Amino acid sequence: MKKDRMSLSLLALYKETFISSIECLEEIGRKLVAYSERENKHLSLLILDIDNLRGINKKFGYEKGNEVLITLADSMEESLRKSDIAGKYEGGSFLVILPNTDISGALKVEERIRKTFNDKIKEKKDFKDENITFSAAIASFPEHGDTFDEILNNAFSCLKKESTVDLSCTKETPIIYNSNKVVICNLMKKNKFSIGISDLVKAMEDKRLFPVFQKIVDFKTKKIYGYEVLMRLISESGEIIPAYVFIDLIYSSNIIYAFEEYVIDMAIKKIRNLDITPRPKLFINMPLRIVNIFKKNKKRMKCILEDMVNYQDVVFEISERKEKEPLESIGYLVNELKSLGFGIALDDFGTENSSFQKLNIIKPDIVKLDKFFLREGKDMLLWLAEGLKSSGYKILVEGVETEEDAKYMEEIQPDFVQGFYYGRPVEDF
Repeated sequence: MKKDRMSLSLLALYKETFISSIECLEEIGRKLVAYSERENKHLSLLILDIDNLRGINKKFGYEKGNEVLITLADSMEESLRKSDIAGKYEGGSFLVILPNTDISGALKVEERIRKTFNDKIKEKKDFKDENITFSAAIASFPEHGDTFDEILNNAFSCLKKESTVDLSCTKETPIIYNSNKVVICNLMKKNKFSIGISDLVKAMEDKRLFPVFQKIVDFKTKKIYGYEVLMRLISESGEIIPAYVFIDLIYSSNIIYAFEEYVIDMAIKKIRNLDITPRPKLFINMPLRIVNIFKKNKKRMKCILEDMVNYQDVVFEISERKEKEPLESIGYLVNELKSLGFGIALDDFGTENSSFQKLNIIKPDIVKLDKFFLREGKDMLLWLAEGLKSSGYKILVEGVETEEDAKYMEEIQPDFVQGFYYGRPVEDF
């Protein structure tokens, strides 16, 4: 029996654990939450916990208890996407990390797993007449926490108290499938809005979509070098709607062209009112999809750009994120902007689609290093900064938020810095 138990445990290790250790699973979760924050994306955690596993072990033996766990693992394996991360967590529970997935998406994943599990468990001869179920809890970023650990703790808290808490459809919502309970955490930190294209168009018409400005500081002189233009949206009831709710909608739709014109116009009107000499630079994100405007209607784009105060006062940020444009298109766009006298910054360098080939094609005036490095990779930040500076590039470090971050900049010696330590985004200068 002992030999059989050991053999089954080894099989369970293979089948139950998709990530080799809890520590590794948690570290992946922390990095994915940091990534989701940077990308303004949702992320959901799904905890699945076998109900009354102790009773199953006592009635049928540990081998059969392991068989239930393996059945749930198999059900997860068949139901998850390749991009999802899963692993055995503790006791009779599994943790699933669902990148780019909101609460409604997580519910659909849970439903697939539940249906597959119920079908499989009914095929087991020993459990044919038994009510073998699991409970589930869902917590999401950014609604239920700013960090992976906070979101995970909230999910476990919901799961543990599910049998005693008074649940309502507007807060902690139980969904019963047979005997399976799904609990969505009620620790909502941020408002959830449903935004469509028509809402965004109306917001622009009503001037409820407006720019805010975050300082970019010259590290050596500690003086303001420029401002990055960010956007804020106010609902008709006066609530601030976070950018992650609407930015992807804008970037994936044809409204992006009107949006860029709107942003540029609003930002320039603000900067014109500044009685400052020299005038600070204005950093404006320029999605690569705008390359199509240059190709199809240069005259229209030039009219927009020529309304700016002074070309040398504007730096366009070419983002590394979510771009699928070929390198030749990137080079075309950058050359057009440079020919008009604009500065160029390469945003998010060192993450996602970064490449030195792209760096060489763009030849930016400034390379912006994402805040990911300060949070997750300080050693890489030092190495990357030294390499870029030795190649003649000016560097800007984003995400400087604490006194510790600011002190570390003394070692990095960047040309420019940006982050909450130097000031949060403001509507008026």
